[in-house]
Amino acid sequence: MLYAEDHGGPTVLDWRRLRRAEARVTRAAADLTARTDPRRAA
Repeated sequence: MLYAEDHGGPTVLDWRRLRRAEARVTRAAADLTARTDPRRAA
């Protein structure tokens, strides 16, 4: 994404990769929160 502007902008594939990466980060954050949240531990 950093160099996409030099080559005419991000492609459809670039956007798809970005969405998938954001989804992975969101899932990882949710998993981490579920494991460390004392209210959910029991």
